[in-house]
Amino acid sequence: MSDLNKNKEHKNSSTDEWDPYKDWPEEKLGHPFFPHHMVVQLIQILLVFVLLIVLSTLIPLPMEPKADPFTTPEHGIFLLHTSF
Repeated sequence: MSDLNKNKEHKNSSTDEWDPYKDWPEEKLGHPFFPHHMVVQLIQILLVFVLLIVLSTLIPLPMEPKADPFTTPEHGIFLLHTSF
């Protein structure tokens, strides 16, 4: 049992030597990227989607007139200037 404890202590001491942030206070370290940052991003994305759905439901864009299958639009390269 004592050998196992020595190995654990040795592992912890070796990782502490290589840890550049071991002396930093906890508030400077912040929070880990996953899951904290991912949850915040997920909530923001969902809020944007909900906002888009609500706006598109309440304020729909005007529709163009229905297509008439018996009339065709004017075609031709010389008529492009009339569309502006």
